[in-house]
Amino acid sequence: MQDKVQAKKSGGSPRQLEVHIGGDVATLTLNGSLTLNAQQVEDLVASLAMVRARMQPQVSHYPPPASASEFALNPRHSVMADPVEGSIFTFIRHPMYGWIALCQSQDEAMRLVLAMAGQLKLLEDDVPGGWTH
Repeated sequence: MQDKVQAKKSGGSPRQLEVHIGGDVATLTLNGSLTLNAQQVEDLVASLAMVRARMQPQVSHYPPPASASEFALNPRHSVMADPVEGSIFTFIRHPMYGWIALCQSQDEAMRLVLAMAGQLKLLEDDVPGGWTH
């Protein structure tokens, strides 16, 4: 499997970055050096995220330890109902990864709301929280 990301070098002709996937490894091949603007970096991150989604092992179904995570403090977010599909769209802005889009069924959206409400209650009661899945 192969993905390509293009960027322009200072002379104007495109340089190419190729990504080859082989199960549990990805090989990146660069044709010369690249200078990327913000949009090109976003495109590269999105392309690499799609590559990661196809690799083995899959991303864990459980979150990493909080101490090993890069948190976005009070990220912007937007939520919208999709009445045609009966689902909820959620967009969360992460300063390193851009806008992360989620599409959840009504049941999963309600589980998220209840999990957050439960964690807020623990904060009110001054009780340490734990991960809710």
